Amino acid sequence: MTEADWLACQDPIDMLLVPPGRDADDRRVRLFLVACCRRVWDVMSGENRAAVEVAERAADGKTTTAELAACEERSALYRDVDDEVIEPEDQPAEYWCDVAAWKATARRPLLAAGDVCDATRRVAENRSGEWEEVVQARLLRCVLGNPFRPVALDPEWRSETVVALATGIDQERAFDRMPILADALEEAGCDHPDILTHCRGPGPHARGCWVVDLVLDKS
Repeated sequence: MTEADWLACQDPIDMLLVPPGRDADDRRVRLFLVACCRRVWDVMSGENRAAVEVAERAADGKTTTAELAACEERSALYRDVDDEVIEPEDQPAEYWCDVAAWKATARRPLLAAGDVCDATRRVAENRSGEWEEVVQARLLRCVLGNPFRPVALDPEWRSETVVALATGIDQERAFDRMPILADALEEAGCDHPDILTHCRGPGPHARGCWVVDLVLDKS
């Protein structure tokens, strides 16, 4: 996949099947799956939401062995979506929420990505007025950035204000503050067009956003 392909692609699974997407670390892929699940958060049951929160803690390295083992056992109850000989209308939204939430906890998130994307797509399709697949591709670019043009952050740009803003955005999912982060970065001396454009762009954004992670020195 070329850089032009990556920037234009509207299918996140195509982006993850070949390098550079296939080379993404488990943390970033899992946070992308969590972001897909949070797109249908209002439809998910409390149990589903708890599973997604376990997946998010797993990305942050904050889960216990027992939690992961329980999730792995539950995830195994759902066969790969591609193997299911059923039409979307033959299963309610609750079923697809179950698939998405528990598959997001899989030990190898890259292998579960197709199921999570497909399941959440079946629930969210057309709810936003956009094809969910296109939104998912944008979320993946938010998390992975442009792998063809890795960006280094000048330590001088990590002012106290910049770090505080990035921390709040990360912990509170306050993505409406991204343009404010751009302003703070600019005031600190940042003139990198990719960083500033991403912060001021339309999104969508997700936890694991490459700019926020860059500021917070997360990997």
